Amino acid sequence: MRLKRNVNSKIMAKMKKDFFSAAGIGVMISVLLAVFTRDFAKAGVVLMLSFVGAALLSVNEIEKHKSEKKKKEEALREAYPSLIYALTGFIEGGMSVREGFKTIIRLNLVTQPILREKIETLNLKLDNGMSMQRALNEFSRSIGIKEYKKLSGLISQNERAGSIDLVKVMELELVETEHMKIRYAKERAEKKKVVMLLPITMLLFVVILILMGPAFIQLQTV
Repeated sequence: MRLKRNVNSKIMAKMKKDFFSAAGIGVMISVLLAVFTRDFAKAGVVLMLSFVGAALLSVNEIEKHKSEKKKKEEALREAYPSLIYALTGFIEGGMSVREGFKTIIRLNLVTQPILREKIETLNLKLDNGMSMQRALNEFSRSIGIKEYKKLSGLISQNERAGSIDLVKVMELELVETEHMKIRYAKERAEKKKVVMLLPITMLLFVVILILMGPAFIQLQTV
């Protein structure tokens, strides 16, 4: 939570810096324009546009942060099946969850950098004496994605009371992961279609401008 606040404060600080920098330049230009040309109307327009541009820069920073966060979440979701495959296989072979996580890192079965770092941190906490439940809770909370929270909950329940057949539960999760992979593949395909349509739409808009521009100019001159 503290890390999240620090990240958000950095983003806000950058947004403020960009906003005041752009707005400051606009103010300077508008003042110079008013002093040397006495064209106060034009200076007012420049001032207004500078604030609009500064606001757009701030919005762009927010969208950029959202885009980066979304890409990170998508990468972690795509890496989830490889974790489930490996962990389920080890548990079915009689290995403990703790040894399973260690073996995943040792054999380099998870290559996604963020997830690998999280698992390494989890293993370090376990080696330092932290309970499995607490380590898993911090692991899933630091990732912040429902699939990992579900996995953490399943293992924690087994660790706490041994009330579930972990092998069977992991096998069911493996089946769910297969469905999840198909669903995400379809979503990516739909996104690609939308991305491909955008350039076509822009091209059509330019063509319309080229075709309609001369006619519009002629109407204005009549």
